[in-house]
Amino acid sequence: MPSFDTTTPANWPTTLVPVPPEYRMALVYYAAGHVQLRDDEVTQDSRAASFIGSYKQIMEVGQ
Repeated sequence: MPSFDTTTPANWPTTLVPVPPEYRMALVYYAAGHVQLRDDEVTQDSRAASFIGSYKQIMEVGQ
């Protein structure tokens, strides 16, 4: 079983993963939504739901 040390940035993978242009905004919405979900403030929940909803819409029907 391989073992990976991810404790320092020097050990992080350096391989770039290409993201097709039509899915880039979906990735941004997904990341922003999850960042908002981790925030403890109640007011951020609706923002998170909006970002996640935008992500789902793009992934289901395209941009």
